Amino acid sequence: ALNDLAITAKVLLKEEAVARLLICDLDVHQGDGTAEILKEEPRAFTMSVHCKDNFPFGFKGMSHLGHDQSDWNVALPKGTADAVYLATVFEHLQAVLEDFRPELVLYDAGVDVHVEDDLGNFCISWDGLRKREEMVLQLCVSKGIPIAFVIGGGYHRNAKHLSKRHALVFHAAAKLYHG
Repeated sequence: ALNDLAITAKVLLKEEAVARLLICDLDVHQGDGTAEILKEEPRAFTMSVHCKDNFPFGFKGMSHLGHDQSDWNVALPKGTADAVYLATVFEHLQAVLEDFRPELVLYDAGVDVHVEDDLGNFCISWDGLRKREEMVLQLCVSKGIPIAFVIGGGYHRNAKHLSKRHALVFHAAAKLYHG
């Protein structure tokens, strides 16, 4: 299986660039393979906050999809909105950072959590998505942990609308590092 975050993690660990890393997957879907690929790698810790009742589940007859077990799995119900989502992400990310103490965080900044996403099933507003990006980056930086992110998820027929959602994490990084 190929997966950008898993390949990145494996290369960084093989080259001993870091001793421990966290993959923080905030895409709305569980089961993209990251947890499966890294399940035998104790130096990589996977955390997923996702919608518990969402694709993929048995996609195209492949019943194993959607059942990957991250090291730290948080499944939220359909319709989860800003307050619960943000509090949950903060609580669990903070705990993982303190318990696992990664030297690097690889962050999947999935925007399919947005209320207008065609496949998401969460009700996260524009403001909630912006706050999530700022919170995740700030939490890592405040603990002295470098963070690299990829844009992920996001299913909307209007490319301009979707690109604005993806841009939020870049704006949050610019705001954090350049005021």
